[in-house]
Amino acid sequence: MQAIDVVVLTKNSEHLLDKCLASIYQNVPVNKLVIVDGFSTDKTLKIIDDFNRKYGNVKIIKVNGSRAKAREKGIAEITTDWFLFADSDVILSKNWYKKAQQNIQPDVGAVWGVNIDVIPDVTYNGVLRLQTLIAHECFRLRGGTHDTLL
Repeated sequence: MQAIDVVVLTKNSEHLLDKCLASIYQNVPVNKLVIVDGFSTDKTLKIIDDFNRKYGNVKIIKVNGSRAKAREKGIAEITTDWFLFADSDVILSKNWYKKAQQNIQPDVGAVWGVNIDVIPDVTYNGVLRLQTLIAHECFRLRGGTHDTLL
C-alpha cells in the first residue's frame, strides 16, 4: 500500500482524538499526519505529542480562522498523490483505506466514507441502514469531508 498524507482539523478535541488518531494509524499507511489546530486549550496538543513521539511523522499547524482556511493550510502541506481528510471525531472502520483503495480509478477524484454514529446498545440493523441513508442524503445536499480520500 502506498503511504499517504493525512490532514486532521482539530480544536479542543481531547474527548475522541486519541481514538481518532489510533484508528488512522491502524487503518491507513500514514506518510505524514498534518494536524491543523485551532489553538486548543485542552489536552489536544498533549495527545498529538504522544502520537508524534510514537510515530515521528506528525506536523502541527496552528490556524485561527475558518474551517475552509484550516483545510487550505492543511492541503498546502500535502506531498503525496492522494491524501485523507479526517475530522478529529471520526473513528475509521477496520480496513478503511484498503476498502477506499478499491474505488480509486483514473476518473475518481474523491472517495467519501459513510458517517455512522455509534449509538450505545443499538443492535437493530435498521437503525444503521437509516443512518446510512441519511448520511448519503446529507452528502448529496452539502458534501462532506469527515473521512474523505482525495
